[in-house]
Amino acid sequence: MFASLPLPLPLSDVDGALAEIAYAFDELHADGVVVRTHSHGVYLGDPRLEPVFAELGRRGAVVFVHPASPVCGERSALGRPRPPWWSSSSTPPAPSPT
Repeated sequence: MFASLPLPLPLSDVDGALAEIAYAFDELHADGVVVRTHSHGVYLGDPRLEPVFAELGRRGAVVFVHPASPVCGERSALGRPRPPWWSSSSTPPAPSPT
């Protein structure tokens, strides 16, 4: 089972994200987590999310990164629905094990 980790949470609530990680792995026995490449222009490589990825690395967690349309997607969609797609600007760095 993979838990959906809504990142970024309000970036002031990193402790809330850490609590969700603990709940997902310790109580639900999740096999990993799913995150999107960004939310509202805050990408996974944002330094404010480092404690979250450090905890996932400490747990040896499997992290599935689901692509999201880049922030500029509205302009490139030409009035059509925006499909999620990978681009060099939306591919986050992989967290390294600690």
